[in-house]
Formats: sequence, structure tokens, C-alpha cells
Amino acid sequence: MERLQNAPPETPGHSMKRPLAIPQGDANEIIPGTPTEDRMSPQKRPKTTKPPESTKRLDVVRRHMQPPSQDTEVSFQPLVQDLEAEGQLSLQISPSIIVPYLKHTIKQVIQHILRQPDEFKGVPYAEAIEASGGVEAMTEELLKCIFDDIKKLQGEHITIDRLRQIRDNQLPHIAEYIQNSSGYLDFITDQRCGSYWRGYVGQSDELLRRIVDHINAIKQGQHDTLHYHVVWKGQGHRSANFIMLWKIVDSLAEDEVLLAVSNNVLEMVMCRIFQTLPPNTLERYSGARTQTEPYSTLGLNIVAPTLQSIPLSSSEKTGFISELTESPDPDIQE
Repeated sequence: MERLQNAPPETPGHSMKRPLAIPQGDANEIIPGTPTEDRMSPQKRPKTTKPPESTKRLDVVRRHMQPPSQDTEVSFQPLVQDLEAEGQLSLQISPSIIVPYLKHTIKQVIQHILRQPDEFKGVPYAEAIEASGGVEAMTEELLKCIFDDIKKLQGEHITIDRLRQIRDNQLPHIAEYIQNSSGYLDFITDQRCGSYWRGYVGQSDELLRRIVDHINAIKQGQHDTLHYHVVWKGQGHRSANFIMLWKIVDSLAEDEVLLAVSNNVLEMVMCRIFQTLPPNTLERYSGARTQTEPYSTLGLNIVAPTLQSIPLSSSEKTGFISELTESPDPDIQE
């Protein structure tokens, strides 16, 4: 596996315009830009026909999603060399997650939003849900967006082998999957431990660009977000692996507000499915768990995606970040 020396982090901003202040993109992320092309003079530039930018990005994603045996997973070698003790402790902890039924989970998220209008003030969730036909109708439409590979996980215990199987099954169809507004899971693995994985859920209207941005950021050794930080802490042993979770159906994409609401709800559903948010947040949407089957504290999302575009006070931001200290993983506690 190729080891890439990390470079100083870059932190360009990222924003997407949305009506009624509902942006699309990953919550908690500082999205890096793609590297600029070599600016050689026209006289020196070879006379070749360049493939479209979208084709080049698609090739990057295809190479990255190849099975590990083909030596194409993204990794890098950080400069810091004194992390071995903490790294070994992290390897001893793995999430134990059984996937709940999707239809029930979608309903839970929608009903929580409708019960807490003050929490989502200024964002037209209730109006969009009503316009789509109500809780039942929107639940059915959102269920259609989820890929069959993910639906088949219902009732199963999540394992790395199962996630890799989904990734490999999706690879031949990746061009089709990433055409529409979509969502994804990055499951981070560590070659030193076969059971280690950490999950991060995201969404984008330009999924191809978003995944390529993630790949570039990891190769550059960026660690300015929790998502990237956990890969960086692996000292070159950890890899990012992407699978597609949903693609918005045409009936939900006709109106931009409904599209944004649908993506946010689906992202929240997937954060619950893969337990990538802190337990306190998951409890607000899906209820408390038993002591014998608690929520995982190993996810890499910080703020509920349903709160995107809602201004958060400094104390609220501090509160979300402080929940990370409950994780037994020192990489996440930081």
C-alpha cells in the first residue's frame, strides 16, 4: 500500500447556495479544494485531448473503491511518530451495531422534527413534509431513495467484510450512483486490526467532487476535522472506504427545498443506522437504548445534519464537541 507523506493542511471554505438558507454538504466539515493544475505555458503544454473533469474524478473514485488487494485504498504517512500507544488503545475498541428497520427509523426522525418546531425554527421541515403528503407518504418516498445494498443490512450486525462487500458490489455501477444528489458512508479501516472501523456519513449535490475532495485531503495529511483526524492518527495504517447510501428520486428533486429537507432527513437516518453521532443526539431522535445494547460512541459526525443552516451559539457548539469526550477512543476524545 502506498504511503504518502502528509503536507500542511489547507482550509479553504465551502458553501452551496440553497433557498431558505438550507445548504447541502457535510455538517462539521472544512472541505478542501482540489489541487490546482500545473500552469505551464501554452507553448509547452502538450497537444493532447484532455478528458472531461468529471471523467477524471470518476477515474479517481473508481481506483479508490477497488478492493484492498489491488492496493488502491487511500492512506498516508504522518510526520508525528509518537502516537503508537494511543493508536493501540483505539484498535482494541470496535462498534457493535445491528441495523434497525429503515422505515421505522425514517418515521422516528420525521416525527422528532415535527414534535420539536422550536429546535428547527427557520427551516421549513414541517412545510416540506406536509407538501410531500405527510409522514407516511414522505417515509415511503425516502425509503425509495435508499440503495438495495443498504436495505439488505436491516437486522444484520455490521462487519467490515459486509461493508467491503457492498463497496465491491457498487463499484461497477458507481457512475450511475453518483449522478444525482446522494449520500455516502466513509468507513475507516486499520490494517493492524481486522475488526476496527469508524464511520462518517455525508451528503452532496456533487458527490463525485465531494469524494475526490475527501481522497485528496487524506492524501495531503489534513487533520482539521474529526473525520480526517482519525485517519491521520493511524500513522499510515488507516484507509478511507466509500459506499453509497442513497440517491434522491425524481419526485423529491423537483423542488429545491424538498430536496434539501429530504437529504437532511436521510443523512440523519443514516447517522442513526451506522451510529455515527454522539449517543445523546441519537437518543433525541430514536429513544434511549438499554445498558446491554448502548449506542456506539465511536462515530465521526458531531452535529445532527437536520441542524444544518441553523445558527448555533458558542455554548451549543461547545456542548456538541464536549460529547466526544464520552468516547472510549482517545483519537475521538481529542
